[in-house]
This record gives sequence, C-alpha cells and structure tokens, in this order.
Amino acid sequence: MWINERLARAKSPNYGNSLLSVQMLLGKNRSLRNEVDSHEPTVISIVDLGLSMIEEGHPQSDEFQQHINELNTLWTDLQNAVDQQKARIELSGVAQQVLLLHFMYSEQTLQLSSKNNVSVISVVIEGFCCDAGLTSRQTV
Repeated sequence: MWINERLARAKSPNYGNSLLSVQMLLGKNRSLRNEVDSHEPTVISIVDLGLSMIEEGHPQSDEFQQHINELNTLWTDLQNAVDQQKARIELSGVAQQVLLLHFMYSEQTLQLSSKNNVSVISVVIEGFCCDAGLTSRQTV
C-alpha cells in the first residue's frame, strides 16, 4: 500500500552523519512531505465517499467503517512520522555543527597552546561563539 511504503521511508533511522548528508536528507524529507500533502485530497475524498455510503445504509457499512478507521490511523501515523523525521534530521544537523565547532576549537587550542598565548585563545573562543550565535557566557 502507498501509505505503508511512505511510512517506512519516514521511519528510516538514518538522520545523517555529516552536514552534507543532513542537507540531503532534509531535501528528501521535504519531497516526502510534498508527496504526502499532494495525496491528502485523495484520502479525504475516499473517506468522504465511504462515509456517504455508510450513511446511505450500504450492506457493507461495518467493513467500510473499519477501513475508514484504518486509513485515518495510517494517515495520521504517516504525517506524524514525516514531521518527526524532519525534527530528528534537524537535530542531527545541530549535532553535526557542534561536532564541527568542537573539532575546529580543539585544533585551534592545540595550535595556540604550543605558543602558550592565553589571550589569543580567548579571542578565538569569542570568534567561534559569534559564529555559532552564542555569547561567551553561553559556551559549553
């Protein structure tokens, strides 16, 4: 079923292990979101048709209601999974930026510690904090 295939994609445990892969996955998530959004009118039409058939007293009304409930549940699960995937990928992006910042800071610290110049280290830390949008008091 189409929804189950998209649900499997949205529940992928791959959230990116580099800034480049995070950007690629965000693009894929955006495409998935657009695909899901474009199918929403069809899902609504199917549910509405089923409900109208139930109201008309169709002999299989109980079965229709069961399928409508299943479709609504799957549809909600899919939308939530796409949203959760995006949030996790974005969080991975933040983690990748922190790791990169930590690596750059460590490299600068090693270079500067060999010169034994504490005031230069403070300037470098301040520069990294500005690049990360932090004040020196918010550093970890």
